Amino acid sequence: MRILMLTNHLNPGGITRYVYNLAEGLSAQGHRVTVASSGGSWESRLIEAGVNCLSLPLDAKSMIAPKLLLAWAGLIRHLGRHPADVVHANTRTTQFLAHLLWVFRKIPYVSTFHGFYRPHFLRRRFPCEGLRAIAISRSVSAFMTRDLGIAEDRIRVVHHGVNPGEFERGEPVESARRRLGIQGHPVIGMVSRFAPEKNHAVVFEAFALLLKEFPDACLVLLGSGRLRDLFEQRALETGIRSRVAFLKDMKSAEIFPCLDIYVQPSLEEGFGIAVLEAFFWGIPVVVSPAGGLAEIVEDGRTGLVLKDARDGRELSALLARLASDPALAKKLAEEARRNAAEKFTLERSLRETVRVYEEARAAGR
Repeated sequence: MRILMLTNHLNPGGITRYVYNLAEGLSAQGHRVTVASSGGSWESRLIEAGVNCLSLPLDAKSMIAPKLLLAWAGLIRHLGRHPADVVHANTRTTQFLAHLLWVFRKIPYVSTFHGFYRPHFLRRRFPCEGLRAIAISRSVSAFMTRDLGIAEDRIRVVHHGVNPGEFERGEPVESARRRLGIQGHPVIGMVSRFAPEKNHAVVFEAFALLLKEFPDACLVLLGSGRLRDLFEQRALETGIRSRVAFLKDMKSAEIFPCLDIYVQPSLEEGFGIAVLEAFFWGIPVVVSPAGGLAEIVEDGRTGLVLKDARDGRELSALLARLASDPALAKKLAEEARRNAAEKFTLERSLRETVRVYEEARAAGR
């Protein structure tokens, strides 16, 4: 199958990881995959995986951005030379372009909805959901029907999936920690952009409390975003800066082997692929019950789930519980990995995504 995938950029983030996993996996299965984007640090990884990359000015936030006219022209030129059987769009602006390709060129398209968006008039009036729409969790699917008015029979829930073979420990833990300048116990990590919905504020509150019981604890934060500087300043003001490592421009795989506990107390989360990565690395998790997180973490079995994502004392208590009970931490991590190996593999995700492509193509005939 000839597949054209569209996304705004290929810089680190959940959508980029999703596009990378699908494109690499589909290419390995023999499909002809092209990823169109404005580029980014993950583009070279796609090229190394044998995926064709097309550079277009797709880094726009609005459907009426002038640069999208140039992107449209580039898509038309590309498709004239390299026809596609299906287009797979992953962001609002690329979904709009994919819709235009369907209207004017009758190329079937699929849209993936990666989270929750403001249901303003234009989004409800022109959801650009495609001939079939993929929701990355049941929570996102419910949002699509309830708030965007997308017909339920067009939506298919396809969870993220990863290749278990990626998660093989190579470098010893202590060596990895020395390389990154990380020391102490427990080492708590979070891989996420610094945005309000990711709820770094409660992590800082909980960590400050945890230090009273575990003064050698270390907090590792990997990510960028508009709130990063604010939290670096907060760490200084609260006197915990020496126990917090702010990292960026690194692969998550460089961080996870260093962690004792992974935390994701999001106020809103479409799925939570970093939690899935923690599962495969064998790291116990503490999460909020927001969105897709409640679908992949079972409290007391595959992780610990907060009752109140805004309660720093509760989060601190759960972190302390895992830090002081290695047997519990090991039990949760082992069960989480077994469960993930059954339900959240890339092989399953690829199979279900191809099925959605085939449905879209059939609907477009």
